[in-house]
Amino acid sequence: MIGTRGAGSDGVGWRPGVAQWLTDTHPVPVLATVGMILTVVGFALMMFGWYDIAGQSVLAKQLPFLMSASIPGAVLLLLGGILELAAVWLAATEQFRTDKWARPWSLRALIAQEAESDNGSRP
Repeated sequence: MIGTRGAGSDGVGWRPGVAQWLTDTHPVPVLATVGMILTVVGFALMMFGWYDIAGQSVLAKQLPFLMSASIPGAVLLLLGGILELAAVWLAATEQFRTDKWARPWSLRALIAQEAESDNGSRP
């Protein structure tokens, strides 16, 4: 349910649901959580597929387990890893944007400002 049309707190209009929550929520924890879940599910599927394949000696009996568990598990594992890396990348770039000491142009301005204040205070 993305949202419901009907009376909100003021009696009229649009009541936001999941869509509003997703836009208000910071993307890093959401990406990291979804990535972690996909990684765990993918790993479990791969282990399930391996466990079933290991007991079969005939190749024809191994293929159904490979197709139904191991390959989707590998895809989920890869997708979960990509989402986790995206969360780490977003967190790092956000910290870089907000940290004034990480930006070289800002650091140069701070050094120049400090040098000007030192020159004015010297006798």
